[in-house]
Amino acid sequence: MTTIYSMRMLPEEAERFQEFLMESCGLMFEDRRLADLERAVAGRMIELGHSSFEEYYHFLTVHREGREELNQLVVSLTVGETQFYRTPDQFVALEQYILPRLLEARGATSRRLRVLSAGCATGEEAYSLVMSFHRVAPAPATWDFRVRACDINRDFLERAEAGVYSERKLRLVSAEELRNYFRPEGKHFRVVPELRRQVEFLHFNLSEEDYSHLAAGEIFDVILCRNVLIYFRQDAMRRVVARLHELLAEDGYLILGYSETLFRISEDYCSVHTPETFFYTKAREPKKPRVKDLPHLHRPLQREHLLEALDSKPFPAPPAPAASPLSAVRAEAAAPRTALPEPVPAEAALWEAGMSCFAEEKFEAARARFEEMLTHYPRSARAHLGLGLLLANQGSDEASREQCERARGCDDLLPGIYFLLALLDEKGSRLDSAVDYYQRVLLLDRDFAMARFNLANLYLRLDRPRDARREFANTLTILERDPKNPSLQFSGGLSRESLIQICEIHRSQVGLARSRA
Repeated sequence: MTTIYSMRMLPEEAERFQEFLMESCGLMFEDRRLADLERAVAGRMIELGHSSFEEYYHFLTVHREGREELNQLVVSLTVGETQFYRTPDQFVALEQYILPRLLEARGATSRRLRVLSAGCATGEEAYSLVMSFHRVAPAPATWDFRVRACDINRDFLERAEAGVYSERKLRLVSAEELRNYFRPEGKHFRVVPELRRQVEFLHFNLSEEDYSHLAAGEIFDVILCRNVLIYFRQDAMRRVVARLHELLAEDGYLILGYSETLFRISEDYCSVHTPETFFYTKAREPKKPRVKDLPHLHRPLQREHLLEALDSKPFPAPPAPAASPLSAVRAEAAAPRTALPEPVPAEAALWEAGMSCFAEEKFEAARARFEEMLTHYPRSARAHLGLGLLLANQGSDEASREQCERARGCDDLLPGIYFLLALLDEKGSRLDSAVDYYQRVLLLDRDFAMARFNLANLYLRLDRPRDARREFANTLTILERDPKNPSLQFSGGLSRESLIQICEIHRSQVGLARSRA
């Protein structure tokens, strides 16, 4: 029986489809994503009754119904899995930093705000933006607030227009919001008309040259383009962010996905970092806001504006002209790989080699291993974590934090990311935030000994002796049970025996201090 999982493209067939998708709609499917492309194409072939990839390609490119079929293929290729308030940290920054500043700036004049949700999928992001505005704005009914939301996938847009969602999509929506903005329909919930009227959905491909249809004469105060640029090759990314720059207000904000960065893509923006996330403004010399300028914050935000120039290495030379967009991508990707040994080393082996070099203070060798990981495994969270450790060791804390955010975009369940963020916050005297990050590490890996050890020492600084004693004891238990605990990679050169001795001394001293008290 023929299934979508049993059908395999020949190399020349794969190249043909890859080139066609890049040229017709700007979607890039590298060889590492070939399985996704095969499954989507095979699914459409079976649906239409085509017997071969060649026959289906001919239908797409020659038949008068090919354009409509391309839309259906795009539906199968693009990822629409999302939810309300996806990536909550970004919505916290929106509500506690971005919107208050924009409301203050516009409040005395137009009382008008425009937001663009680019790559809106099935609409959850767009409706979340409206709810965030209503939560933050004083007298929201007196404002002219609108969200324009676009996507390449027509099926997604139809579902967004309908505004009907399962309970699973609403798990981050509060009970109050559920009452105010949704009406139950069986096992689903429908967006109320009042919320729906503040969103305009339209079909648009960000790879197009002309953005006039998308803009419709508007300038946007906030643009969200999350997890969209990952579908474009680098030259297309540059064009997209340049066009978005033209649509962004001078004091506006651009929010990308965690796995996306403008580093070496554009110098027209500067990044703004909070303890949890980052976003962009137009590049200029902004005054640094004071903490009291930011109302309703649970904790102070770090507000350092960085131009996207984290190191002094020049941009790589552009690839030589090639016969097709695909061959250009392959030429660019192949250039740095020519000197790499074959077969490709395992990701885990490269990570261990890099961390071994780091422990031996062979920092350039460690950097080479982590960069080699990214060459072979572009979405390796551990590679970004390793580069972050090196940058932190050099004192480049903000560049290190950016690597952490890239790592989170690849795998937000990797404990080491939050361990490094805790170290950075400790160094910056953001002790409460550091405690939060260490606790997050332990939620992901309760046996992460170095997180418990550092947390114990941090509790001593915060005058929490009972908590400190508990964590020193926990660290001892883990180290005695597991002599090769993986977190010892992050010990900064302290041996297991030294850590045990320190824990025993502190545990007894803390206990003695408590008994004397």
